[in-house]
Amino acid sequence: MQNSVVWFYQELAHRIGPERMQHYIDLVGYGNRDISGPDPFWLEGNLRISQAEQIEFLRRLYEEDLPFSQSTMQIVKDIILLEETPAYRLSGKTGWASSVDPDVGWFVGYVEKNSNVYYFATNIDDEGSEESLGKISREITEGILAELGILPTP
Repeated sequence: MQNSVVWFYQELAHRIGPERMQHYIDLVGYGNRDISGPDPFWLEGNLRISQAEQIEFLRRLYEEDLPFSQSTMQIVKDIILLEETPAYRLSGKTGWASSVDPDVGWFVGYVEKNSNVYYFATNIDDEGSEESLGKISREITEGILAELGILPTP
């Protein structure tokens, strides 16, 4: 998923509807499960999630242990695939909430390498950032994964 298109996600959330959205948020146990507040709730509302909760959600997605069809989970995994080489596969999604104080940037995902899966969830806060914190989170994460020998050194 190369681009984050908030208006599309907003439209999708509106089509799903708040009751159905709340049902699925509850069903998967996503974060604090609170979708109240401004729209889009995932950027400006009261929904909060920890890095550990993000990783658990990713693990359940990867292992296809969520209450969705196998084909739906595979579509999501295909969409979040960022890089595929003979040595590894990097999957993830960045996010940046600039309308909250402080700004919040995320990069969450996993790397498949040598029959292992390495999950990550990087979250950074910054006040008044001029650059996408999602992009910065990804750069930091990829640097750490390279230092650990999971990704190649850039």
